[in-house]
Amino acid sequence: VARVQLAISRAGKFGIETEREVARFLDLMFVWGDDFPELKRTAWAKDVLEDDTLDAPLKVHQLSYRTKRELDRK
Repeated sequence: VARVQLAISRAGKFGIETEREVARFLDLMFVWGDDFPELKRTAWAKDVLEDDTLDAPLKVHQLSYRTKRELDRK
């Protein structure tokens, strides 16, 4: 429950608020770590999250897509 609350709080800072979007954000936290937007290895995530030209669904899509690409390279 605490991690879900953390995901809600962190995602909300970037305009990600629907249950579906927060669930996907939580998935990314499990993959990269709770503070993934602040990590050097995932600096691209912060760029996506802070891009005001993207709406929340597109932000989550871009993060998920990039995550898949990154994991496929390993």
